[in-house]
Amino acid sequence: MIKIATIGTSAICQHFLNGMNLTGKFELSAVYSRNNKTGEEFAKKNNCNKVFTISEQMAKWDGIEA
Repeated sequence: MIKIATIGTSAICQHFLNGMNLTGKFELSAVYSRNNKTGEEFAKKNNCNKVFTISEQMAKWDGIEA
């Protein structure tokens, strides 16, 4: 499994995740959103529990590979 993160919570990100889920090779490990509530909702919908509101912190986190 390749651990990935999204930057954003838009419909485009959701379509991207839906496609990745079809492969069975990726796991959503983190979500970045400017708004914590929006990020938490998107993360919960996609079985993820890590949300960042500061992109630099997410970039330094070792829980993602792509």
